Amino acid sequence: MTHRRDSIKRKLSSVLLSTSIALAPLPSAVAQELTVNFRDTDLKEVISFVSDVTGKTIIVDPLVSGRVMVMSEDPLTPDELYNLFLAVLDVHNFVAVETAGVVRILPKADTRTSSVAVSQPQSSDANSSALVTQVITVNNVSATQLLPVLRPMVPPESHLAAYEPSNSIVITDTAANASRIRQLVEAFDASVTEGSDVINLQHASAESMAALITTTLLGDAQNQGIKIANVTPDARANRLLITGDPMSRQRIRELVVSLDTPVMSENNNRVIYLDYANAEEVSRVLRELASQGGSGDTTTASQTTINFDAQTNALIMVGDPTRLTMLADIAERLDVERSQVLVEAIIVEIQDTAGKELGVQWLFADTDNGGYGSSAVPGSDANVGAITAAAIGQGGTPDIPGLGAALSAVEGQTLGIAGINGSFNFNVLINLLQEQEGANILSTPSVLTTDNRQAEINVGQNVPFVTGSYTGQGGSTNPQSPFQTISREDVGIGLIVTPRVNRGDKIVLDIEQTVSSLSGNTLVNASDIITNERTIKTQVVANNGGLVVLGGLIKDDLQQYEQKVPVLGDIPLLGSLFTSTGNRNVKTNLLVFIRATVIETDDQLRALSEQRYEAIRGVQEQRDEPSPQFLDPIENPVINTPIQEEVN
Repeated sequence: MTHRRDSIKRKLSSVLLSTSIALAPLPSAVAQELTVNFRDTDLKEVISFVSDVTGKTIIVDPLVSGRVMVMSEDPLTPDELYNLFLAVLDVHNFVAVETAGVVRILPKADTRTSSVAVSQPQSSDANSSALVTQVITVNNVSATQLLPVLRPMVPPESHLAAYEPSNSIVITDTAANASRIRQLVEAFDASVTEGSDVINLQHASAESMAALITTTLLGDAQNQGIKIANVTPDARANRLLITGDPMSRQRIRELVVSLDTPVMSENNNRVIYLDYANAEEVSRVLRELASQGGSGDTTTASQTTINFDAQTNALIMVGDPTRLTMLADIAERLDVERSQVLVEAIIVEIQDTAGKELGVQWLFADTDNGGYGSSAVPGSDANVGAITAAAIGQGGTPDIPGLGAALSAVEGQTLGIAGINGSFNFNVLINLLQEQEGANILSTPSVLTTDNRQAEINVGQNVPFVTGSYTGQGGSTNPQSPFQTISREDVGIGLIVTPRVNRGDKIVLDIEQTVSSLSGNTLVNASDIITNERTIKTQVVANNGGLVVLGGLIKDDLQQYEQKVPVLGDIPLLGSLFTSTGNRNVKTNLLVFIRATVIETDDQLRALSEQRYEAIRGVQEQRDEPSPQFLDPIENPVINTPIQEEVN
């Protein structure tokens, strides 16, 4: 032992080392005890000394350095010296990691990435400063919930985490601190005591209640491997058996009390009378919602029946009370009073027409020989025949009243020359016409409808059109039972409008305006009546009560014609007496003026109705005003004054 002590002294030349060796007779071995004092000794020298005494292979990290001060008066065995050495390393923020008989000295900051073997707690190393990794299993509480309590007790460079699948805590730290953490976990885990409760159910089913509690309240804990409470249904007695810690049992008890309530209706049915909405439309919406099943409950959704009664405008629903409550709330929100919208339109056809006509038309008749003739051709005045017939009369006597009526129907200025020469009568009619046409208001339709509801108004005729005919087979000149197929179509003025009232006093209008009429002209290849049709289909946004102008369809039609009597109309100078010329330029512009007004109160609707009523009454009163007449006036009935409601 003297030689070993001399070797130690040579290595620690700067250390004052006092070693006391006590020898005790043993059967097969000799125990060695050392008294060690280090005074400002280099740490690497201390590591070398410990390696010699314990016989361990030690690898030192290049970052390990420092000076050591240790004072001890009690003799130490080699194992006690090694534990003292680990404590010295811990003070200097270093740690010894032993793997496969090799000890590595590392800074504590590198312990997270070092390969530390997992060890089981032993009573012999519970107070050691050796770096260990231990797994602590928790049985009754959540390991995740314990982390905030334990983390302040672990150094920052150590590792502390929870593993949820097994509800365990993993710690990498010194054996002494790991042992302290284990004791705390065992204390928390042992404080939870299990008990049992029996809860009798009055209204709900025990099996459905147990499934609901397990899914909602205990699902997360069971997925994490935490056994907090157990709920067992007793279907025979309709009760629940709950086992677990007191806190979990209390939470389950409160949840059961809140859920075990009587149903709202024994028959599970509802009848809801709607005030404003249409029951058929609302029932269609509710069926779509019920068919979706809500929250994945397709069984309950399939058992829900929704119908309506058109006469009472009521909804009839049968099914689960909880689902019926949800559907009834939706129906109540849909049953709101919607605003009404008054849509007024003025359809104006503006024609800029300039027409001139100048001509001479000759008419003659020979009553003795039965001859009659005139120079009227298409485009000339249509009353020429009537004037001629009235002027000639019957038996050479002119029809004076008929002649006056025929002349009054002629537009423009008319100059007539008539004479009787035996049986030959003639008329010369000179017609001068110049006209100027302006705006023509075709219609002023108005319609009152509710918000987002289509309204339609049509004013016109239902006109038949030939679509086919049957005249027989084989080109027979005398077909049997010939017939024609006819299709009827509306011709006139139509207005289709759908208003939608938006926020900000704006109204969106979907408008379809149609103006159709029968054409007075005919085409050569046309097989039936020709109709003129003008259509406007658009969507506009207007202010409440604001005026919107639609349209602008322009047609420019220039017509020129010349009529003359053959041969006579070609005579120079004198041919003008037998010629009629004219030209006509027609420009047509269709404009539609739309005004939409929102009516929200009964007072607004009443004022509007009275205004329209008074307008009609005013027209009747104006028509009955006294005017110069040759005959006795005819009294026309006038509608009564509207009755004013008295407000008490």
